[in-house]
Amino acid sequence: ACIEAWRSTAGDPPQTRFATVVHIIGVVRILPSPENAIATILNGNKDPEFSLTVAFVMADHDMLQLRPWLTDRWNTSGANKGMFAVALISYVGKNYPHASPRRNKPLVSIENLSTTLQFVLSLDAETMNGAVPTPSGKVVTLGESVKAIVDACLVRHPSLAEVIPNNSMTSNVGVPNNADSASNTQQQQQNQQQQQQQQ
Repeated sequence: ACIEAWRSTAGDPPQTRFATVVHIIGVVRILPSPENAIATILNGNKDPEFSLTVAFVMADHDMLQLRPWLTDRWNTSGANKGMFAVALISYVGKNYPHASPRRNKPLVSIENLSTTLQFVLSLDAETMNGAVPTPSGKVVTLGESVKAIVDACLVRHPSLAEVIPNNSMTSNVGVPNNADSASNTQQQQQNQQQQQQQQ
């Protein structure tokens, strides 16, 4: 029922979805075994977007520490680690444009975005070099996807540069040597940001 309530908000604005998740968490907390219900929601694989959203909202309400939860989910994913990583980076890719500071009560906070980006940037090389299909049918590495998402997040939310101080951290993550165009785009974006800061 919780997942269905979440899915029914798919076309709604982020604030409506946020209110739905807060309501679901509130309902689950008054159940006879709230810990089991919350664990099922957080660790279930029926709807990764729902699990991630609940975790993010709970982290923003001091009910969960996001980084340890991400690490735990990663460690318990077994052979599905790549799928978890793809779900996580897809979630970030879908939601980063609407992220705002935690005090604004967003669906995805800048603070959780920062924690999640730090987590995915720490993934091992084998995972980062794993193939990820794209909607166009082109296959890229997870590292290429992570790099594109991190770059987009830094452009949209320049304050993240404080947490990811050297964007070159992502310059060699799973990216083949012929990725000059991506590097040029990244350099152009950095130059534009520097020019804006100087004005």
